[in-house]
Amino acid sequence: MIKITTVICLLFFGMACLCFSSSAYSKTYVWIDKNGKTHFTDSPPLPGQAAQPRRPSQRSYKYQKPASQKKVESPEVELYITSWCQYCKKAIQYFKSKNIRFKTYDIEKDPKAAKRKKKLAQSGGVPFAIINGQHISGYAPDLYADALKKK
Repeated sequence: MIKITTVICLLFFGMACLCFSSSAYSKTYVWIDKNGKTHFTDSPPLPGQAAQPRRPSQRSYKYQKPASQKKVESPEVELYITSWCQYCKKAIQYFKSKNIRFKTYDIEKDPKAAKRKKKLAQSGGVPFAIINGQHISGYAPDLYADALKKK
């Protein structure tokens, strides 16, 4: 019985400490420096440090993407395959391992794709890749890599 009441008292005390801690009542100051960088601090900016100080109650934050997250154009990759072709599976695995988006067309299941491939490719074999407009017949990782570099 003593153990249960001790545990309950400790839990109550812990929750009271969390609720009444000073961090629960602290203010957040948001200000923009002269270089346009937004700062979030627990104390107001020093005189002359903030170009645009804001009151803590204001919530008009403008999200800016970091330079490393700017949109990177992905290569355009089309892959004409058949379900039974082992080299087609290797080609698919190649693009997946490089995290490259690609669109596959099974020429045995999609008559329109087969017709399109026939117009585009000189040979009848698969896999047939179009990478950034460059046509590559067969499984050729070195040629895939070269074509991916070009845009």
